[in-house]
Amino acid sequence: MRMINKYNIAELSLVDRPIGGTRTGFGAVVNRHPDNHDQRFFNTTNAEHFGMAAPLNTTEVVQTF
Repeated sequence: MRMINKYNIAELSLVDRPIGGTRTGFGAVVNRHPDNHDQRFFNTTNAEHFGMAAPLNTTEVVQTF
């Protein structure tokens, strides 16, 4: 640890090196997720079949009798 100091720490930083080939897909060095792999879907079977009701406007007052 005495060999690492503030004068040579820059030599230890990670440097991006160009790698031949494609970034994703067949032939890629590292498998990667697609850009939208963490997208959430909150649809139900009922909503897909029957559709969803239009959202109520929050400024309107709904009267129930």
